[in-house]
Amino acid sequence: MGEKISVACGVRFMPKGSLTFTHTIDNLANSNADADSVKLSDWKAGSFAITPEFRFYPKHAGKGFYLAPYFRYRTIGLDLPVDYTDNNGVAQKVSAKGNITSLMGGLMIGSQFNLGSMVTLDWYIIGLQYGSSNIKLDVTTTKTLSADDQADVRSNLQEIKNLSGKFDNINYNVNANGGNIEGKLSAIGFRGFGLNLGFKF
Repeated sequence: MGEKISVACGVRFMPKGSLTFTHTIDNLANSNADADSVKLSDWKAGSFAITPEFRFYPKHAGKGFYLAPYFRYRTIGLDLPVDYTDNNGVAQKVSAKGNITSLMGGLMIGSQFNLGSMVTLDWYIIGLQYGSSNIKLDVTTTKTLSADDQADVRSNLQEIKNLSGKFDNINYNVNANGGNIEGKLSAIGFRGFGLNLGFKF
């Protein structure tokens, strides 16, 4: 695309699985027999992201420092079960399943080095991004919630929502079988400190 401009596209896929270090955290929590704890290793998350970008080089495309405006689409799938025992000693489960979908735009500084005639090293130095995330979670419970239980859950959710104006666009619905949470959040993020090896053909 010219002597000083190139394009790149990054794709990331993470199959749904347990979160990092959750087994270790569970083992530490279970070492205390009196501790009430959530089994974090049962929580699952997976993600997909695609990041197209333009790169502007001061001297020559494919070599040296570059400035890269980019766009990122990312979706994260969540499966968050919680087992507990109710006041009557009956085993119950609450499960939250859904997605967080983000659209971000940003600007990154990087540098590309030629390591011989066929190998390149791409260094993502630092980038700043801003955008929005749409959240949708469906919550189900094995215990039928009474009217009082539903009122308590609504009160707790409203207290959380009142903590910050950032939660104004988050809405919730509570019913006898669970409910749902959905809405939109603005988000600021960072990108960088990455190294990629490339091979020329």
